[in-house]
Amino acid sequence: MTMKLENGNRVCIAGGGPAGSFSAIHLLRLAEKKKIDLEVIIFDARAAHMEPGPKSCKGCAGILSSELVKGMKKIGIEIPEDVILERLNSYKIHTRTEVIHIDQPESDREILSVFRGKGPCKITGREQNSFDQFLRDTAVKRGARLITDKITLIDREEKPVIVTENEKYPCDFLVLATGVNSHVNISESYSYTPPKTLSMVQQEVKRPANWSGSTVAAYFDKPDGYLFGALVPKDEYLSISLLGKTKMDRTAINSFLKEPKCGLENFFPEEPENLCHCCPKINYKPARVYYGNRWVAVGDAAVTRLYKDGIGSSFRTAKRAMSTAVHCGISHGAFEKSYSPFCNEIASDNRFGHFLIRMFLFLLKNRRLGRICTGCLILECQMNKDQRIYSKILWGMITGDYSYKQLFMMMVSIRGLTRFILNVIRIIGRTKSIPIAYYWDKYYVRKFRNSRY
Repeated sequence: MTMKLENGNRVCIAGGGPAGSFSAIHLLRLAEKKKIDLEVIIFDARAAHMEPGPKSCKGCAGILSSELVKGMKKIGIEIPEDVILERLNSYKIHTRTEVIHIDQPESDREILSVFRGKGPCKITGREQNSFDQFLRDTAVKRGARLITDKITLIDREEKPVIVTENEKYPCDFLVLATGVNSHVNISESYSYTPPKTLSMVQQEVKRPANWSGSTVAAYFDKPDGYLFGALVPKDEYLSISLLGKTKMDRTAINSFLKEPKCGLENFFPEEPENLCHCCPKINYKPARVYYGNRWVAVGDAAVTRLYKDGIGSSFRTAKRAMSTAVHCGISHGAFEKSYSPFCNEIASDNRFGHFLIRMFLFLLKNRRLGRICTGCLILECQMNKDQRIYSKILWGMITGDYSYKQLFMMMVSIRGLTRFILNVIRIIGRTKSIPIAYYWDKYYVRKFRNSRY
């Protein structure tokens, strides 16, 4: 069935987060080039509640990858300075055996932290600017219309229909950008199967005076029961995000901060005031049915990078879906041919991510293997940035700044395997009291580690 966007068609976008705003921006830009005049409407009830706290926020760590920042610049979107909270250029990785400091491996890969909403419930200083609101305003400036009525039903008659508290909006093309934390009633006629999710817990606290503004602290499998933890600086605040092996509640944050293994007592001698908290869901497996005739899902509602770079995934999936709609059509067959393979690539890349994360956690649980990995990282700090491998792998796993497949290929490259084997020899040699290994460890590794860490 041939279905094309034509002059005067109405496009309804359910959701005004990054996925929805990026969809509108990409669609309007591409339609203008093709000289197609479209009516584009974004539906987002949160936009009517732009005050500090959960009502204006979607529960996100708020880290923007360098690939996302570059992609936005290519389509003429410059993030204002008053939206950017910090430029992140280093991570402190806390493992069971070491605390490793990793600087940005490539100077042109800029990582930014932002607030999705207007900041925490209890503001201690100036009111914060919302990244989501900036994107919505950009979409409106480029020709979209914003409706803040709450969606009560996404139905389908002859064409898709969005039903709000006040009115019905039939449309020629529907973009589902509802994420995984919205409770939207979608008609069974779409056969839409949402992604599988995991729960996180997040909290905002006042940033300690002795915390470096450009450094993120990351914890892997430490303490027991947690898969990943991160403390992200955002101006005068710290965003704490925890992903557990089981479902967690807000008490997990206090347990984490008090855990002696985390070593946070220097920053939080007393329990910090809870300025805001939430328990958002995150996508870890893609939706099973995420497109059809006259509709398509983008961002978290379809597929996203495993644990990382959700906003970047929203940008990329929205771009491909809207390109498909403008250039190929809005039929099931058009999306199956052009959009589905792109989403499958993301899902396939996530399988590399699952493997890398499991392997990394396995290595950390073994003290000797953990020392081999940290030895690789420490030695790389003396090398030129273009020669570093394990630093890029760990940086990419934390920030989402490289695809998981890229990281896997770096690890199994000749240079990566050679570096690992040399450190195996060093550890074994030191254990067996081989003099060369002992002096290598003492003068080439330990001396540098003590001065750097």
